[in-house]
This record gives sequence, C-alpha cells and structure tokens, in this order.
Amino acid sequence: MLKMKKWVIGLLLAVVIIGGVGIAQAATSGSFTITITVNYIAISLLAQGGGAYGAWAIGSVSGSTVSTMESNEWAAGDEGVQVDNASNVAIDLATYATNSRGWALHATTPAEDRCVLKATSEAAAPAATYPDMSGAASVTATGSPGTNIALDIAASTDQYLYYSLTAPTSVTNPAANTITVTVEASAH
Repeated sequence: MLKMKKWVIGLLLAVVIIGGVGIAQAATSGSFTITITVNYIAISLLAQGGGAYGAWAIGSVSGSTVSTMESNEWAAGDEGVQVDNASNVAIDLATYATNSRGWALHATTPAEDRCVLKATSEAAAPAATYPDMSGAASVTATGSPGTNIALDIAASTDQYLYYSLTAPTSVTNPAANTITVTVEASAH
C-alpha cells in the first residue's frame, strides 16, 4: 500500500510539473497606434465667377465719397470677395491695408490724406444691391495681425467679405492711390 501511495504521489507530482510547463506565459510585448491630424489653415480669395480676386476698381471720386462693394447674391456684378476656406479647423479672419500714397487709415473720419476703410463678413452673399455696412469693422491696421472681421468660421465654410472706402476730404498728391488689402486666416 505504501508503494501505491508513493506511486500516486509521484504521479500527482508529475502531473503538476508537466501541467505547470503548459501554463500560458504573460505577453512580453504589446503595441498601439497613434492618430494625429495637423491643423491646416488655407484660404484663397475668389471673385464672382470663381477666378482669383484681382482688384476693386473704384475709379475717380470726389473728396469724402463713400464707395461700397456691390453685392448681388453672388451673380454678375457682385464685387465682394469670396473667402474659399479649405482649412480643417475653425478659423478667424482679419484684414489690414497699406497704400501707395501714404494715406492714413482712420476709424471714422476722413481728412486730408486720410481715408476710412470698413469691412464686413457674411455667411452668404447678400441679396441687396449693397451689403449692410452698419456693423462693419473699421480697418485701421496696416500690418498683421490686422483687424478681426469674422470669428469662429467652421472648417471648410466659405465667407463673403465686403468693403467700403470713404475717400479723403482732399489729397496732397492727386495721382491714383493703390490700396493693398490683405485678408489673413488664423486658427480660432
């Protein structure tokens, strides 16, 4: 009987030892993935008809004349600027201006060699002949970051910009003035 007990104990030990060898081991490595999207900001300025926006040609005007870009639901004759937003994040738009004759930009009042430039932003081209400029921002900045004109524009959502210019009351140099307007996008 003692031999049988030793044999059973030996058998049990063998099963435990052999069975222990077959136990699965814990993993020695693992992996995961990283997903990243880089903020991409891209705009282009388009004219009615889809081409690049070139120039708003006001022509000759009297002192203190207010000229406003015409709107026409983005049909022929619309002078607005379509901001084609290809960004993948919400953006803010700002604008600033420089000019060839050194006119100062003023928030409200024209004077000699001083003009008033205003800008407004619309989600769609207005149906009226002229956009509502009553809440337009006065553009007094001559460099970046400029004057904010539209905030928190959703990714891939276009905007329509309209400007008005009040000519100086008088000028010291009667030659044509070229005003360069820059529209700048930044992440909201």
